[in-house]
Amino acid sequence: MKKHLLFVLTFLLVAGSAHAFDPYYYTEGEYNEEAGNDLNAITTTGTAIESIQTPPSTSIVTMDGQISETPVKAITVEAMISDNIQTYNIPISYGFPLSLTGNKELLDLKVVIPWTSREIDGVDDSGLGDISLAANYLIRFPQFLLDSKLNIKFPTGEVEDADVPLGTGSTDVALYFNGTWYFDRFSIKGGVGYAYNGDYDIMQTDITHGDEYLVAAGGDYNISETMRAGGLLVYKSRDEDKYEIAGNPSPLYSPGINTLDLIPSFTYLWKTYNAEFNASLSIPVWDEWNSDKGTDYAYDPDRSVKFNIGVSKPF
Repeated sequence: MKKHLLFVLTFLLVAGSAHAFDPYYYTEGEYNEEAGNDLNAITTTGTAIESIQTPPSTSIVTMDGQISETPVKAITVEAMISDNIQTYNIPISYGFPLSLTGNKELLDLKVVIPWTSREIDGVDDSGLGDISLAANYLIRFPQFLLDSKLNIKFPTGEVEDADVPLGTGSTDVALYFNGTWYFDRFSIKGGVGYAYNGDYDIMQTDITHGDEYLVAAGGDYNISETMRAGGLLVYKSRDEDKYEIAGNPSPLYSPGINTLDLIPSFTYLWKTYNAEFNASLSIPVWDEWNSDKGTDYAYDPDRSVKFNIGVSKPF
């Protein structure tokens, strides 16, 4: 990464008139669309706002939306796979009932430890990703479940000394509110989220990541007491990243991105082993660059399907 970044910074400083910045936009002086899209996939994966979309386990919220009345400890193994990124997470959580409003309530605390393998145009690296801590507060009304999440992601993934960035390099904070309405076997849900993404320094350059916004809507259907299928439409908007280079009076900007994804999902309760199986696909529907102070890249976004699978077990 450092060789490509150094080249582009030098190129932009000499040119003096560039407005859009991408560390992999040029490779040895030539336009490289594949590398640019690989980098975009990495910078939008493993973010604080991405992880808050995960629904609560059925050990915490049952198929019909009832909150557990006893403490729940659980460990999960997750795999998230796309064209140039493979991430394996181990979330460990502890949930316990509360009594603040007179309704059924629960606070679930979780730490997520990721191991990730990433590739940009044939260059790859793997190692510890960005560890995150999350707090999930749930409150159940007669037909409605309110699910509020706070997620903090720490820069534990190597960036400067890695061949490919294994994290964002910044501390990021995301907040998400989701509501679910239950009607017999059906449920409908919708949510909104916001993430404040921080900054970090590399090679005398201060990089400030653009903030992110999320709107989601969808529903689930309980096929049986042990199986559920559903789907979400998720719109995300990520602001531009800002690059402030030492000695350069004007900052540079790389475009953010607006996306719409369809996420079908399936849940199965494996009662014999007291475990839960989850699978989902994130299918790109639409996308566009999001530029304000800079300019769009010369190529269109090219995002791949993401496949997620996980097994969770209370203990």
